[in-house]
Amino acid sequence: TSGETGIDLAISGQVNRMVTLADDGDKTKLYNVDNDNSSSRIRFVGRGRTDGGLVVGSLIEAQLQPNDSETVNRRNQDTGNVSFESRHVDLFVQHEEFGKVSLGRGDTASNNTAEVDLSGTTVIAYSSISDTAGGLLFYDDDTDALSDTQINDAYSNLDGLSRRDRLRYDTPTLAGFTLSADVISSARYSAGLTWAGQLPDWQMAAAAGYSYPGGGSDYIIDGSASVLHLPTGLNATVSAGQEARDDQDDASNVYVKLGWKRAFFSFGETAMSIDYAHNTDLDQDGDDFDTVGLFAVQAIEDFGVELYGGYRFHSLDRDDADFDDIHTVSIG
Repeated sequence: TSGETGIDLAISGQVNRMVTLADDGDKTKLYNVDNDNSSSRIRFVGRGRTDGGLVVGSLIEAQLQPNDSETVNRRNQDTGNVSFESRHVDLFVQHEEFGKVSLGRGDTASNNTAEVDLSGTTVIAYSSISDTAGGLLFYDDDTDALSDTQINDAYSNLDGLSRRDRLRYDTPTLAGFTLSADVISSARYSAGLTWAGQLPDWQMAAAAGYSYPGGGSDYIIDGSASVLHLPTGLNATVSAGQEARDDQDDASNVYVKLGWKRAFFSFGETAMSIDYAHNTDLDQDGDDFDTVGLFAVQAIEDFGVELYGGYRFHSLDRDDADFDDIHTVSIG
């Protein structure tokens, strides 16, 4: 309960732990990590409401990650600390007729526009594939040594500007569409358009984003869409993005996923998916990165638990190197 009459306070959070077995072509290592796909965190949301429909509130969300899955590698197998990060420190004013204004640290208008996904497997597999094991280093056969290139150097889903300290406005939702825009310090800004709809047998969602990140980047454009056939549970997801840069070739990404959701067991839904992504020119001109993943998630509803596991293959082709592929198997 809240200390003030008429104020609602909600406290929530999650713990997301994972074990990953990784083979970089030279050695195989086991990592005990916090899954950066959806990190361990705690959240406080406060809301005050008026009879006229005006809502004034705050959102505080802190991330607590011992051994972040996007950080660990053979040179840093146990980071030895807990990453305590402010994901959201946000104030907002909202009205169903006038929209929502947010001030503070939180999602930019472009954040998540490349990550629309109805597959039910996003806890372990979605367009940002580097979150699961992005810190792993490629082994270079030319030098017979571990390189300095990580998976997350070579891959990005180009999903806008993430979370920032910003002033953001969201329009009211009309026919499933919501338009958002924000301004950030250093003359940066972004905009996003999201849509969600449903037919008797279909659930659908889509988003698109435009960002000006500065720092030698002219712009980032990205988008994603997902569709779920409700009677069969079959679903499909696509995501794409491009970053235009001043002194380097433009980076681009394409991600596709096919999935299946089914209630095989009375205690919770099962979701399975297979995906593929191709990223070019992100770290160096001429880079080609490919990945394929196969994953499953099992919900246990009575305990609020998701069990998940799967396999991913990572391949990076670079003109001046001969990188071995990286194979990972994860359960969490």
